[in-house]
Amino acid sequence: MQVQALLKKLSNLDVKMICPLHGPIIKENLGYYLEKYDIWSSYKPEEEGIFIAYASIHGNTAQASEFLADRLKEKRSKESGNYRSCKM
Repeated sequence: MQVQALLKKLSNLDVKMICPLHGPIIKENLGYYLEKYDIWSSYKPEEEGIFIAYASIHGNTAQASEFLADRLKEKRSKESGNYRSCKM
């Protein structure tokens, strides 16, 4: 919640740049990035859906992950939603 508290304080200031401890200094599209910080720090999803990340040396975890994704798709086929599976 530290980021949320700082964003609240920033709302009354004219922000000219964002200088993170990592990555590039941001001088353009500040509203876009401040909105991203707000979303990420409040644990709100950017989009609705399910993301299944896995690593699989012998394929067993991959098989289980794909099975889970298929079951979720079947269960929620009547509802809109995104389902992604990503091998790490």
